Amino acid sequence: MASVEWQYRNTVLSLVVLANLGQMASRLVISPLVPDILDTFSTSKAAVGLALTGMWVAYALVQFPSGVLGARFGERRVIAVSLGLIAVGSIWLAVSPSFVFFGCAVFFLGAGAGLYFSVAANLLSKLFSKHGQAIGFTTAAGSLAGLVAPVVGAYVGTQYSWRVAALLGAAIALPLLVLFRLRVRPTRPESPNESLRRQVTLSTMVGFLTAPSVVYTIFLAAAGTFAFQAVISFFPTFLVEQRHLTTQSAGLLFGVIFLLSAMAQPLTGRLSDKVGHDIVIAGSMLVAMAGLLLLLYETPWFGVAGAVLLLGIGLSWFPVVLSRFLYVLPDTDRSKGFGLVRTVYMLFGALGSLVTGTVAQTQGWMMAYGVVAGLLAFSVLLIVVNQLADLDL
Repeated sequence: MASVEWQYRNTVLSLVVLANLGQMASRLVISPLVPDILDTFSTSKAAVGLALTGMWVAYALVQFPSGVLGARFGERRVIAVSLGLIAVGSIWLAVSPSFVFFGCAVFFLGAGAGLYFSVAANLLSKLFSKHGQAIGFTTAAGSLAGLVAPVVGAYVGTQYSWRVAALLGAAIALPLLVLFRLRVRPTRPESPNESLRRQVTLSTMVGFLTAPSVVYTIFLAAAGTFAFQAVISFFPTFLVEQRHLTTQSAGLLFGVIFLLSAMAQPLTGRLSDKVGHDIVIAGSMLVAMAGLLLLLYETPWFGVAGAVLLLGIGLSWFPVVLSRFLYVLPDTDRSKGFGLVRTVYMLFGALGSLVTGTVAQTQGWMMAYGVVAGLLAFSVLLIVVNQLADLDL
């Protein structure tokens, strides 16, 4: 019996990991297709940028409704709906006759993908008592999508067309939808008889967001997301402008960061199960901060390589922070609370791109990434104070 349950848990974990890779890939595959999309619709980079921003905003905003729906209807059902919407969004994207339809399609795709992660993580927390490593595998799949999806999308787009490449999201989501329906048992909702209106009240949201341990974890998550957005948005540009690397070399090093992060995340998740969340979060942030500081000073090529190594390993705190949320949120409202805090920290963390770009433009790269390093240092200091003062946050 124990062996059967072990096999079932790992089957679910495998499907959750693959689905997270798919939902990330469905959005990331669009980036290398932008030049062809610009030609097809005769539109501007600003317009496409606005559409893609809308996709990521939709992804962030849907996190809380996702948790509420999971509590009302069960995680398995919401995951199935998410995969179905991803498939529909990808097909809509591929057949868009105008840029207006394209913009609506990417917004729809972002919202469909946004339904996924909160309920998937909550499902894993119910199956694994120590869920850091399980969530680590799941978030690593997202990082792997960041490495693979643009390459595959660019190849398919070149060989066929950008519309065919846009269908890759549906090609992944539809088989996984079938497998979830066939291999994953229906999950018991946390609040099956409570109306959606009663679950989404101001008092409920304030209750989640004012608990000291949740506020503390939201800050760590927002700081980590801010730093991550700052790196993924401008790292290749920094290497080209500040280190005078070629675009190809900068892109290669950027991919290496994603690869190292994907490899490190299951390890940091497993380590947090053994030694605690805060120690691993602080260690990861210190490593990433060291990578940023090494990058900012004039160093030979092996110094840049060392900085890339440190950043790749350091940017692996996500499964640990997410696991920490699942531990501090009450069991009875975990699904709703997890979706809400993800919406909050993702919106704050998204400022990383705006702030870093603005500071780099006005004050230079030293100040821009210095701000990011300073934020990581403050986060580590906060963790140390929490540990030494025994604040129990």
